[in-house]
Amino acid sequence: TSGYADSPSSVAASRLSAAGLIVVAGAGNEGESGLFSIIVPAVGSEVLSVASFDYLPGAQHYIAVNGTSYKYLPGSLNDKFSPPEVLNIVVNDINAIVQNVTSDGCSTITRSTQSGQTVLLRNGIGCSSISRCSNAYQAGYARCLLYSTEEIIEPLPYESYQIPSALISKSVGSLIVSDVQAQRVPVVVMTSGEKFPTSKVAVSYFSSSGLSNELIIKPDIGTVGASVYSTISLFAMKAGELSSAYAVYSGTSMSTPYLSGCVALLIEHQRKK
Repeated sequence: TSGYADSPSSVAASRLSAAGLIVVAGAGNEGESGLFSIIVPAVGSEVLSVASFDYLPGAQHYIAVNGTSYKYLPGSLNDKFSPPEVLNIVVNDINAIVQNVTSDGCSTITRSTQSGQTVLLRNGIGCSSISRCSNAYQAGYARCLLYSTEEIIEPLPYESYQIPSALISKSVGSLIVSDVQAQRVPVVVMTSGEKFPTSKVAVSYFSSSGLSNELIIKPDIGTVGASVYSTISLFAMKAGELSSAYAVYSGTSMSTPYLSGCVALLIEHQRKK
């Protein structure tokens, strides 16, 4: 949680730094709370506080719905769409948005009636995306398209190895559902990803903002922390039903070890000089 430089963990971290160690701490993931959201021990006066940056090189993926293009995030385990690919959409639960269903696809999925169909599922806390997309595969679908309960879409840590998957925003999912409710056939096309070119570096929306509560400028530095493909614990691997201990995550807990590695390399270089 956010706090002050005289909090126990901040004081301990600052004392370690004063003793000659370089202490690196994540600024926190409370960016949506606004200013003064740096957490302990990153607020420590001698602690190197690390923010998260987005780095999105090249073109982003986009999906066209009835001729209008929107960003989407490909699945981290299987994104093998064949752009430009027209998706034959089946909405699993037509009332999922109205009824705020968070378990869409967690147990019952409407059986696919044609080869090559794509099931549209509302993502939520009811189960993991890997469970949803695996259930879609078992129900005979060739593609798994998830739409978020929020407008901000974050990288999916888990999906199905068997079929390609992707995540779209709440509003884009609503457009598709509305068409189906009105008995219209939505024209949904996965594209080659040249609509939204970007190579900028920007502060991640979730990265905690300064100042500290003592009005000290924090964070001190930032590095890539969004959509990082990295190792995970064996516990997380088993919980996500993954075959290897790798996944995509976002947070200052990703930017902090990145910077720590950079600092270690710098120290090693200085010692060799």
